[in-house]
Amino acid sequence: METGSQNRKDATLSFVIPLKDEAPTLQELFNKIAEHASAQTSLWEVIFVDDGSTDNSWDVIRELAAENPDRIKAIRFRRNMGKADALAAGWQECSGDFVFTMDADLQDDPAEIPNFLQKMEEGWDIVSGWKRRRHVVPSLAAIHGYRTAEIPVQHHPRVHGRSKYDFRRYLRGFLDMWTVNYLQNFRRRPLHFLGSVALAMCVAGFLLAVLLLIHPLPTNLAEELDPAPPVLIVGGLVTVLLGLISEWNLHENTEQSKRKPIVSSIGLRSEQLFRLPASEHLRNGSSNHSPLLLLIEQDSMSREVHATHLRKAGWSVLAASSCHEAQPLMSSPVEVLLLDSSSGTGTEMMELVRVARSRSPNPRVIFLFSDTDANSAEMTQVGAFAALLKPVEPTIVVRLAQNALSRGRQTLLVPSA
Repeated sequence: METGSQNRKDATLSFVIPLKDEAPTLQELFNKIAEHASAQTSLWEVIFVDDGSTDNSWDVIRELAAENPDRIKAIRFRRNMGKADALAAGWQECSGDFVFTMDADLQDDPAEIPNFLQKMEEGWDIVSGWKRRRHVVPSLAAIHGYRTAEIPVQHHPRVHGRSKYDFRRYLRGFLDMWTVNYLQNFRRRPLHFLGSVALAMCVAGFLLAVLLLIHPLPTNLAEELDPAPPVLIVGGLVTVLLGLISEWNLHENTEQSKRKPIVSSIGLRSEQLFRLPASEHLRNGSSNHSPLLLLIEQDSMSREVHATHLRKAGWSVLAASSCHEAQPLMSSPVEVLLLDSSSGTGTEMMELVRVARSRSPNPRVIFLFSDTDANSAEMTQVGAFAALLKPVEPTIVVRLAQNALSRGRQTLLVPSA
């Protein structure tokens, strides 16, 4: 567990819970957090981050959120990204004065909450439990000047599921130790590290070349060593170039620019949106005009998420589950048609596009398809603007719809999902 420093009086608590395939434990974990957090303050929240679960963890989270809408936020990744990314995504959505991170397997005990808060009152910025045996979080925090401490905590055996820590995780942990050491000393100056390595290689190559010139060696040994000096010197120059590239990359990119494949979310205070510029609202000469998009998607949850994001971005959205259901909705001109290929037969989709064109001058058509039902010939016949593999991140749908509206050209694009 880690927390951020703040006065305990009237403090709010946030709990970030990264998880993967932990459906059996989530209800019990939330109940325990509720019990012990409520004893400290009435202001607390839980942020679940589903890191690509393949069981019904997200369904359990949705049920918990429906029962506790003021307490739960949730993020769902399209695929497994790793614990670090899950923690980072959850941390960005925290609103509490104190932030706890806990595993979802019930091995972390919420009864320790008062002990962590008590330790924080001593003036520490970050407090971690000894049982973790992981020093990456406090070490990286120390790099940025935060004060870190540890306290002993109760560690429970796993009751449900299986541990995610196998040999590969321990190997990654060993490599993380090297990473932390590198970050502590060279995070902001990678050229200093790589430059030192390059200098050592060049010096070794030069000294070896001098040695070969001054002291004749047996023929066999000399033949073996002759290539070494130029290889070391050239390798040193390449290492310097690598250091320069690292320096450039460091100054061109920030951690906030790293996008994560969030496919669904619940209760977040702010979700990234690509909003329509004012010029698009005025394109028909009316300040009240919002472009109309017809969304036809079979999966109800995905359809609801996409429609919500589009409306927040300034679109008027008509939603249907099939081509047949969509036919009566097209009484107004449709500017963008977002069509799930599983929502009808090829003939039904082509007929729907024909009807849309009869009522709109030039509707843009976007296909959503899986790689098993893709039919580029049909998409070409209906003049598809773009095609995306399902599932599709909501922000990508919004951005693509906006591009279709503004560019006004018929181009078939197939980005990877």
